[in-house]
Amino acid sequence: MFLPNNRKMHSASFIERKNRFILRCQLTETKEEITVHLQDPGRLKELLIPNNTIYVSYHDEPHRKTKWTAEMIKKPDSDMLISLRSTLPNQLMKHALQKKALSDFKH
Repeated sequence: MFLPNNRKMHSASFIERKNRFILRCQLTETKEEITVHLQDPGRLKELLIPNNTIYVSYHDEPHRKTKWTAEMIKKPDSDMLISLRSTLPNQLMKHALQKKALSDFKH
């Protein structure tokens, strides 16, 4: 899966929330344990459940404390994805409208 800026999203399993902004996760593909920045400081207790699927993006920038950002998380017992970054839904809608990917908005 890719974000509108062509940044790849990686599947991971949520392990624990260390504090309001830091998560510990395990990448699905490599099983590597990673530290992830969470931009949403809300409680999210119904989503941040051990082993729940979370999608993260990689950022190799020297000023960052972590190399990973939480982007979306799977709603438990559902295929629904929920944004963990407040600006992401607007970016996804803009991208979908530009690509005419929404049938109700093709005209």
